[in-house]
Amino acid sequence: MWGLFISWATLKPTSHSDLIIPLWAASLHLDKWVHFGFWFIWTWLFLKKVNPSGLYNLISVAFFSAYGGLIEVLQGTMNLGRTCDIWDWLVDTAGVVVAVIYLKWLNKFIQNKNAPIN
Repeated sequence: MWGLFISWATLKPTSHSDLIIPLWAASLHLDKWVHFGFWFIWTWLFLKKVNPSGLYNLISVAFFSAYGGLIEVLQGTMNLGRTCDIWDWLVDTAGVVVAVIYLKWLNKFIQNKNAPIN
């Protein structure tokens, strides 16, 4: 469901209303944080469901990064009022990689916490 939401949110035509964003807020690049968060959550949800291992981690990075790239290409070619932005794709990929690293760390932390103390 999360993947469908991302597909809908990123491929729907843009609204023609112009948002007035304060300069300080624009400098935070909030859209990049949204991209990072969307792909982090999607990767995290997938890996939590399949019990991450080396192979699933690699497949996740390849698939979710490629999907982010495809979305950017489609945004640039479908005349939706959106543009193809390589930085969006790189931030998507960063969200995927950070989710994989975080889950590896979390699983290792949980295993160490549950290890018997001698």
